[in-house]
Amino acid sequence: IKARQTSRFDGTNSKYRIIPDISAQLRKKHDAFWPLREKLHELNITIKMRHPAVLLVMIVDEELKFSTVHEAKLELGKRYPSISG
Repeated sequence: IKARQTSRFDGTNSKYRIIPDISAQLRKKHDAFWPLREKLHELNITIKMRHPAVLLVMIVDEELKFSTVHEAKLELGKRYPSISG
């Protein structure tokens, strides 16, 4: 399967994107991280979400992985008190 194709229907060079279809349960896990991700973004901390629902936080040369919001808040709250709220 090609990730990008030229549209044959409208005559333009529009692109198609393949977006993984995830379950409602997995979507809830991803969404639970959203407020924490916003706080980390405000602190200019680089983050990524990995499959299935793992928050990856890059701090200097260290890479931290969290599979629950609670776990992430506990650990990151030690370094950044504004997070543990």
